[in-house]
Amino acid sequence: FNRILHTPLVADLGISTAPDVPTRPSVIFISDATYYEAPPRGCGAAGTLRVIDGATCRELAAATDEADRLNSPVTPAVGDIDGDTAVEVVAAGATGGLLAFRWSASEARLVRVWHSHLADGSLDLHGSDQCLWSGVTLADLDDDGRAEVIFEGGVWDADGLRLSSVPGWPVR
Repeated sequence: FNRILHTPLVADLGISTAPDVPTRPSVIFISDATYYEAPPRGCGAAGTLRVIDGATCRELAAATDEADRLNSPVTPAVGDIDGDTAVEVVAAGATGGLLAFRWSASEARLVRVWHSHLADGSLDLHGSDQCLWSGVTLADLDDDGRAEVIFEGGVWDADGLRLSSVPGWPVR
């Protein structure tokens, strides 16, 4: 996992490096080792979300669970999507859909907040059959104080529910 295929991001996730040191911005990226392996969708892209200290480059956190693998060429987005002042990282899942993560100070690790889903509760697999090179965007589209997630012809709410898709995009 030594390749970075997207634009790294910088944000203060609230990770404390020492008791008397204030939190500071971290560098957030997806490391990849599988892009050149060719699964059914035409490209491999199953990377690991990593957070490193912006001053020392020491790894602070990584989402290493197999279920948390991400589509590494897709640039994630960072921001407070639910209005609670904590910064989330929203990224495209390696097996489709979107995943949101945040730093849990009580657990001292990155935790997955949600995997996107459809209205019936089933798992959202948007993009699972495509080789994607794009980016996730956050914007408060309906002015309710919570960001919506925009990605590859779809819109999701702050809880991961797919709200809409552009006509012609497969709904999975």
